[in-house]
Amino acid sequence: MSCGCSSNCGCDKATCSGSGGASPCAHCGGASVTADLSPPLGKPGGPCSVVDRIIRRVRDQKLQKGLVDEVQQGEDLSNAEASKVYPVESEPGVGPVHRIIITSHGQYRMDLRGITVEDVQRALLSFLKQLADWKALKSRAYDSFAAKLEHEEVEWVDPRSKLKIVFRQESPGTFRLITTFWRGQHDPPSPKGTCVIPRKSNMPTALQLRVIARFQTA
Repeated sequence: MSCGCSSNCGCDKATCSGSGGASPCAHCGGASVTADLSPPLGKPGGPCSVVDRIIRRVRDQKLQKGLVDEVQQGEDLSNAEASKVYPVESEPGVGPVHRIIITSHGQYRMDLRGITVEDVQRALLSFLKQLADWKALKSRAYDSFAAKLEHEEVEWVDPRSKLKIVFRQESPGTFRLITTFWRGQHDPPSPKGTCVIPRKSNMPTALQLRVIARFQTA
């Protein structure tokens, strides 16, 4: 079995071949718009990954400093604050789910907790497989979860990775990830002191982004 994923799917082909099951990249060729974040969500993960994302994305220096200070002091970002750093993004789905919309809060938690898009895709795939098994067995569990998908948030723990995902069905073929965490694990501790964020030579600073935006609107 060959995955044939395009590079922007963020999928390791090793997870797609020889597994004997559906691939997390099953819909790479679809019309979903991918987040294509750099660095990818959850890599490497931890408070300093969130700080890195804030520095890369927040142009307002006062707001940037305030958010960085909060994270470095071990405080949680509110949903409103997370939305300043993480616009809602879309990623390829798995199986019958063509698209996964990841909320601002969900992305923030993924960066903080070291959870990648591939981790979420695999957890969702385990849910879909279990749902199909329940349906084949005519289990009441299938009826319960199928009914929840119509109107409520669904909580699921991947039995292999122990990743818990909380999601809801936005529309047929589209799921919205609300939050996610590793079951039984605490959030990474805040850094002792200040995060050291290396400058990327090809990554514009907040000041450069303002200059680019001004040029584009001129």
